[in-house]
Amino acid sequence: MLFFYFSFGGLCSIIYNHRLFQTLIKKLRYPTLLIFIAYFTTEIFTNNFNPLFYNLFSFILFGLTISILAIKPIKALENKVMNHLGKISYGIYMYHAIVMQLVGLFYLKVISKLGFQNTLDIIIINICIIFITIIVSHFSFKYYESFFLNLKNKVNIKRKTGIKTLPKNGYK
Repeated sequence: MLFFYFSFGGLCSIIYNHRLFQTLIKKLRYPTLLIFIAYFTTEIFTNNFNPLFYNLFSFILFGLTISILAIKPIKALENKVMNHLGKISYGIYMYHAIVMQLVGLFYLKVISKLGFQNTLDIIIINICIIFITIIVSHFSFKYYESFFLNLKNKVNIKRKTGIKTLPKNGYK
């Protein structure tokens, strides 16, 4: 069923530029955002929908929410921290699974033997995973990814200024 979450998001992206869709999104902006907040803070929807309607409701809600944020972003989310997280988001995506495994291994070997409550264990593990993933992603972006991004920009500038480089297919 999770495939349909992606398919509706793709459908929203296809009809994104249609005037009727943008008008609909602008009119539904605040009710949709309120429902989105209620979706994560209450159990109204899980208690009152059967699984089929819950999934149907969820993928429509997520697609509309992403479309709303694409048309008019929330100003509170446009700051230096969020912009930096956006820059390193590929690293966050790539490294989070590795960090989860390493923190899980560390938990099994060390933290579980300290005798904390299960709730405290979960909080510690999640904070560690988020913090370590962001740190690793930051350094990866700074020392690895930015090199290739700069290299790409240099190649694009050379192509635009007419300096001879290899053809686009990479062969002479």
